[in-house]
Amino acid sequence: MLKNNCLIKCKGGEIISSNIPQSSRVFISYSHDSPQHEKKVLDLSNKLCHDGIDCYIDRYERSPSMGWPLWMHNQIDGADFVLVVCTETYKRRYLRKEEPSKGKGVKWEGAIITQELYESGGENEKYIPIVLSSDNSEFIPTILKGATYYDLDEKNEYNELYSHLTNQNHIVKPKIGEVRLILPIKDETEDELEQEYEMSSLESDMKPDIGPLRTMQISTQDHPAPNTKSNVPYPRNQFFTGREEMLEQIHKDLMSDKAVLLSQSVAICGLGGIGKTQTAIEYTYRFNEEYDFILWVTADSEDSIILNYVSIARLLNLSVKDDSDQKLVVSSVMNWLRTNEDWLLVFDNADNPDIIGNYLPIEYRGHILLTSRSQVFDKFGITTPIEVKKMQLEEAREFFIRRTGHVDLTSSDAAALDELLQELDYLPLAIEQAGAYIHKLKCSFDEYLSSYRKRGLDLLELSPDTTGNYPKSVATTWLLNFEQVEQMSKASADVLFASAFLDCTKIPFMVFVNGGKELGDNISSVFCGSNDDPLIIREVLKPLIQFSLISTTSEKQDFDVHRLVQSVIKANMDKSSQCLWVERIVKAINLVYPEVEFANWSICDQLLSHSLACSELIRTWDMKFSEASELLNSTGLYLQERGRFGECESLFKDGLKISEIVFGLKHSSIAESLNNLGTLYQAQGKYSEAELLLNRALKIREDILDPEHLDVAESLNNLGLLYQAQGKYSEAELLLNRALKIRDYILDPEHLDVAKSLSDLGNLYRNQGRYFEAELLLNRALKIREKILDHQDPNLAVSFNDLAVVYHDQEKYTEVESLYNKALEIRESTLGVDHPDTATFLNNLGSMYRVQGKYSEAEALFNRALKINENIFGPEYPGAAYSFNNLGRLYNDQEKYSEAEQFCMKALELRENILGPEHPEVGHSLNNLAGIYHNQEKYSEAETLYNRALKILENTVGPDHPDIANALNNLGILYERQRNVLKAQNLYSQSIDMMERTKNDDNPKFLKYLENYARVLAKVKNRKASIIAKRVKLIREKKDKGQK
Repeated sequence: MLKNNCLIKCKGGEIISSNIPQSSRVFISYSHDSPQHEKKVLDLSNKLCHDGIDCYIDRYERSPSMGWPLWMHNQIDGADFVLVVCTETYKRRYLRKEEPSKGKGVKWEGAIITQELYESGGENEKYIPIVLSSDNSEFIPTILKGATYYDLDEKNEYNELYSHLTNQNHIVKPKIGEVRLILPIKDETEDELEQEYEMSSLESDMKPDIGPLRTMQISTQDHPAPNTKSNVPYPRNQFFTGREEMLEQIHKDLMSDKAVLLSQSVAICGLGGIGKTQTAIEYTYRFNEEYDFILWVTADSEDSIILNYVSIARLLNLSVKDDSDQKLVVSSVMNWLRTNEDWLLVFDNADNPDIIGNYLPIEYRGHILLTSRSQVFDKFGITTPIEVKKMQLEEAREFFIRRTGHVDLTSSDAAALDELLQELDYLPLAIEQAGAYIHKLKCSFDEYLSSYRKRGLDLLELSPDTTGNYPKSVATTWLLNFEQVEQMSKASADVLFASAFLDCTKIPFMVFVNGGKELGDNISSVFCGSNDDPLIIREVLKPLIQFSLISTTSEKQDFDVHRLVQSVIKANMDKSSQCLWVERIVKAINLVYPEVEFANWSICDQLLSHSLACSELIRTWDMKFSEASELLNSTGLYLQERGRFGECESLFKDGLKISEIVFGLKHSSIAESLNNLGTLYQAQGKYSEAELLLNRALKIREDILDPEHLDVAESLNNLGLLYQAQGKYSEAELLLNRALKIRDYILDPEHLDVAKSLSDLGNLYRNQGRYFEAELLLNRALKIREKILDHQDPNLAVSFNDLAVVYHDQEKYTEVESLYNKALEIRESTLGVDHPDTATFLNNLGSMYRVQGKYSEAEALFNRALKINENIFGPEYPGAAYSFNNLGRLYNDQEKYSEAEQFCMKALELRENILGPEHPEVGHSLNNLAGIYHNQEKYSEAETLYNRALKILENTVGPDHPDIANALNNLGILYERQRNVLKAQNLYSQSIDMMERTKNDDNPKFLKYLENYARVLAKVKNRKASIIAKRVKLIREKKDKGQK
């Protein structure tokens, strides 16, 4: 490498001899110890490229065409320098002490390096050992120990390495001066220019463009003299992580329009402990070369500001710097700020804008950076301060790993780390405290997490001295603010106290505006009658916003509070105060919780996380009052509506338990809780448990209420639906008719509860094969719902689906598809794609596609429905049997008999286990399985199953159900194939007689039965064959004409 003499003029004006910086080609040899280690090496390579070094590592290559061994050889051979990143893993692989399958790259590169050094007789100007952590210096391979190594964990070492790679002498030996006489001198501390090794973290593995070479500052001193005068009281935080976008935004805002406007000010605001001061410190070090002076003022009090200004006067060497008149000193500093340029003034902890306004120049020619918990700086021309928010997950991870020194994480370490960060709610101060404790005790993340969950803030407060000069712990950071808020407004303080017991995000204003009367006198007196004044809530929240204890925006009708702020508030309350606020907040949430119906879902959704938080409080504090039971039931009902069945049961049970304690065993509230739990069990297929609860609810209501009461009708209807699900159709019909009669008598004929009864009874008639009656009731229900409900209401989708099923059963397919699609569209848009009701509609639409021969579309829908039900209910749910059954029939139609048998067997076993061996659905499963055996000519097995199915249906759905006619017809086809024509003839005749007797001769299946009957009559040369054949022809012609 050629060395050329030149003269360089430093910023101070001194002319010093040096060398021209010269680029070089560098290859990095390293081991893939961990993802974190790989990232550090990539960052180093990117940094070198940015600083003008042509650097190469394997991460810039996907798969070299020449193959990795030749690529590595060429890189080492063509490099001016090879940086060897030494770790324990690298040394082990270099020495070939690793198992054969691991570390082949390092082994190969090590062999090349060793060979080259051997051939050069040990001369080494090319291979430079590097360590990224001081602990790794012992792992430098012996053959490289004679070379100077660079510890990039130490200050200024990156610059030392860079000067080596670019042929720049970092320190020049001065000329030999004259020998001087030693005189007595005072001890002086030389200022140090702190330089840190900073990595530029890129998001991809693409090799960055090679940047311009940097000229190193040359000094004849042992340490570089500072070019910027500064009184920043804190050293640079070696663990500072993230905030890159914010730092760039601050820089951009301060530097904007610099040519036109020399003065700029920026404020960064946020909760105490969120990292405002640390961000400001990092800014002063990162951009210090852009200023001649960086001036720091701790602005938490007026006295502190004055003292800092006196210190600044000395730094600036103002003539009044030692004057006893502090006002004069302050005035001189402000005058200096007005008349000088290229300075940065940081006002840290400027929480009271009214105070600092007296100490900021009105006109100035530099930059001002404020850090504050306040968010209002309009008087300083700052309309939009930059809010410092919680750390993002990735930067919080990186900070914590660096702070604790835990680099090589196992999967369990990584999981514990993420859980701990979530518990600390990504607050930098809390992460620093926890990290310092872990580093000191050398404990694992999992151990700390386990202990933190038991001890909470008490453990966090045990942190040893932290880095970054944090003056206070998490708790003490906010306690003073709580007191200040209480002095400003009792109502504001109480809003904060109440918020401590809710979920920490999106706390709705309505909790205080509409529920305020339950939250104590301070709040209720402010919000009483304030519903029509939307500004009162914002006025109450103003003190909380001032100290960044909550966050909100003008567009939002809710606010957030940090989880640890909540913890500190609760930790500073005694047990009786906590209990008081728990009772208040439960009653307030219950007061604002609306009726659980589609029109109110948006409100229910806003309150859900808070009502769930209340449910935990009710359990923890063993609350026993009526509002607690009401809230548990309301929350459970909403979750059930949204298909979150797994979360409902405990809420309903807890609500029932509280009601029994508060009201005794016979009360309307008890009946309501029993009813809710019973309907949940029915939806889950737990029919025996559901029947006990629903019967108990009905008995209580009949005992304490008028027999014509609407609550009695509700219980009758629910029990009727359960009996229908169990196949007890006659009992179900009695109960559903009683319920409809009560509702018809008491309510308007177009009431939604009347529509519900009509819909439920119509579905029963469909299950009984009474299609004409079913269609009448279902159409009437649809008309009521269309008139009253929003066009996206889920109950409207129920009506579309119910009618579609009736038409489907009658093979009226032109009407079916549009109704199914309407129903599915509404359900998916309102309930979501993973709701159990959506699964029902998917099954129905898939069944229509199956009979139309659209097998791929049908299969996709059946599988979607199955996945939804299994995810919500698990594999042992009756709804899953419909999907199994549908898939079995689909594969049977496609002659995939093995798959068909597998799915139909699953459906049969599931139904027998849950519904019992005599349920109509078991009969349907037997019939389907028999059809599969029938198609495979396994006639004996098919006959057994057909007969068993026929017997079950005759005993459950009644003697005249269309399903029985279908079973008779199927058995007839089986006998006909076996040439037992007389048996077949008898069964076909029975099926036709049944359809005619029940006035189902317009059912499409009736035509098939007639065709089968005509065919066997012709085989035995029966005179009726021609008559039946003519009838078939007439029906077919009539059908064709109707379609036209």
